[in-house]
Amino acid sequence: MSPTLTAHPRVRRRAAAALAAAALVMAGTAAIAPRAHAADPVLLSQGKTATASSFENADYYQAAYAVDGDDTTRWSSSAQDGQWLQIDLGATATLSRAEIHWEGAYADGYKVQVSGDGTTWTDAYSTTSSDGGSDTDTLSGSGRYVRVLSTHRATGYGISIYELRVYGTSGGTTDPGSGSGDGGTGGSGTGSLLSQGKTATASTTENADYYKPAYAVDGKADTRWSSTAADDQWLQVDLGASAALSRVEVDWENAYADGYKIQTSADGSTWNDVYTTTTGKGGKESDALAASASGRYVRLLATHRATGYGISIYELRVYGAGDDGGSTDPGDGDGGDDGGTPGTPTDVTGPLTSASVVKVTGGNGSWQLTVNGQPYTVKGMTWGPSADQAEHYMPTFVKLGANTLRTWGTGADSKQLFDVAAKYGVRVVAGFWLGPGGGPGSGGCPDYVNDASYKSSSMTDIINQVNTYKSHPAVLIWDVGNESVLGLQNCYSGDQLEAQRAAYATFVNDVAKAIHQADPNHPVTSTDAWVGAWDYYKKYSPTWTCSRSTRTAPSATPRRTGSRATSTSPTS
Repeated sequence: MSPTLTAHPRVRRRAAAALAAAALVMAGTAAIAPRAHAADPVLLSQGKTATASSFENADYYQAAYAVDGDDTTRWSSSAQDGQWLQIDLGATATLSRAEIHWEGAYADGYKVQVSGDGTTWTDAYSTTSSDGGSDTDTLSGSGRYVRVLSTHRATGYGISIYELRVYGTSGGTTDPGSGSGDGGTGGSGTGSLLSQGKTATASTTENADYYKPAYAVDGKADTRWSSTAADDQWLQVDLGASAALSRVEVDWENAYADGYKIQTSADGSTWNDVYTTTTGKGGKESDALAASASGRYVRLLATHRATGYGISIYELRVYGAGDDGGSTDPGDGDGGDDGGTPGTPTDVTGPLTSASVVKVTGGNGSWQLTVNGQPYTVKGMTWGPSADQAEHYMPTFVKLGANTLRTWGTGADSKQLFDVAAKYGVRVVAGFWLGPGGGPGSGGCPDYVNDASYKSSSMTDIINQVNTYKSHPAVLIWDVGNESVLGLQNCYSGDQLEAQRAAYATFVNDVAKAIHQADPNHPVTSTDAWVGAWDYYKKYSPTWTCSRSTRTAPSATPRRTGSRATSTSPTS
């Protein structure tokens, strides 16, 4: 399955604040006299421990992302029926309802089950006719553990859930409506926010232009600091004056630390540990500090990275009672002076109103991409937010000088993104996700040598999407797979790895041939994070690398998409 705003993966970026607010449930009206009633249902699941049967990608689609209160992050399973997402509520509760916000890859048949011990399960709700989107299911019964069990997938992918919210009458927080509670970007209300806008420094910076330390204390959910790929990296905030400290909130990008310390100092030189963990789960974490915690300087020190990359933080918020009277807890973490919808730029070139004919011309190292016979230079980046956020971010995207966006996946919900892109004159490199994806730690291990069923279902879905969108004005290029030649090293080794890489590149070639047949007007490319992948494409993907034997293939050139290095080669 593919990541982005579709029935697929990544998404890597929680670049956008929460997509949509859940309905605020009001109890009673002023016209009705008060009467005795049972306790109103409260949200029990947010921030609790979540586990799952499988992960499409353990770096980007963790189970915890389905209970973090953020509608732009999600859990995704492998492409099988019988997959489940489970929450430990921490104590037995009487349950009233479950709300499921599905990504495009949903289950039309599923059960909501409850258990007292996490082993023996009772059905509290069952359906065979879900249409995805947002489901609200009335539950009966009680238990400590709640899980959604998929009995039938509506797509060829696995199942993917932005948020699973469980309500009942034991413990929990009040129904937040906005989906922003214990696990959200706001805090518990204990103490003032002391860190926002203060001076931040760091051990290293992945890119000093794009990932500055100051971006981790600017109150914006779509900027971040990123370190180089090493352990013992740190981010430090000078609060300006000594303060009694209560907690620290960390909004991680997918490159997170599972082992880290929160430290304080009076002088920025001698440090005291006030919080330590070796089991961090990424996402949004709120860490209560030692009762005696105080200091002018606060830093997060990573002791172990959860991925092969560095560490990356959207926001680091420090709360306490400071001498300088810090600002009030902002709640939504979306501060700054541009938190609203950006204004319409003056250099919008859209709209695009008709399908394009895109070609790759030239050869022998001199290649030119043309759109409707005119030279076209790609300027853009990979799209991270959901399709629902396209209208919010596209104006700023164009203001940056971009004319092209790339998706990790293409599915039913891509139309909304494509429509907004066309409105602003932006063309789309439409991706199709193939497992295992790339980068250290990626999950899901298809067998390209032996698993004909996986290849057949993937091929069918890809061609269905090509036929659906090939006449859309925004479509520029089809992009098959993402970093899998590299990523297969996380699944196989030795001769098996070589065989799988050859079989994967051969399958990319088969897909390219099928796409060319279905849509001769748009080229096909593939993306990888390793220049060495080119040897496999050149040998096993002759259709992908070139549709005319008189051309020689271009060499893969590394480029940056977000915080991952990838390489792409456009093809005819």
